[in-house]
Amino acid sequence: MKSLNKIARNTIFLSFSQLAARVISFLYIIFLARSISVENFGIYVFILAFVNNFNPIIDFGTDRLILRETSRNLGAINYYWQRLFPFRLILSIFSYFILVLLSLAMSLNTQTVFYLAILGLILFPNTIISLIATIQNAKEKMEYQAFANIGTVIFTVIPGIIIIKLGLSLTLIII
Repeated sequence: MKSLNKIARNTIFLSFSQLAARVISFLYIIFLARSISVENFGIYVFILAFVNNFNPIIDFGTDRLILRETSRNLGAINYYWQRLFPFRLILSIFSYFILVLLSLAMSLNTQTVFYLAILGLILFPNTIISLIATIQNAKEKMEYQAFANIGTVIFTVIPGIIIIKLGLSLTLIII
């Protein structure tokens, strides 16, 4: 019965957090589309899409490895943390430089390259958050993943709304 309660609790946490994060993101995108110019909205969406394509490079299958190995043996968590944390930081640095080099090679305008370089910095905290959430998932503590899902979206949305309401530029929304 205890494991059934844990399964139900974890399912509710993850389902609610994913639904809430998607609804908040959806409403934020509508808000942005109505609040900034078509050109700036297009730039913003391009930058988000471009940067998010680098997340799988940073993951490099390590989330699945952590879940598979540490859920069998929780004592192995420190072993994987000590090895994968620096590995993923190195992959983050590599991905960031590839992101910047690709944006330069694509002959994008200077402002777009600057925006990509700024928003690309999100790769660093995302890799740490993802690693911590994956380790907690292996421990069957899905509330950490739930908080990561909602927290990441809120961390983006609240400053964005404040910046738009204050009439500031797209540069600040991206930062």
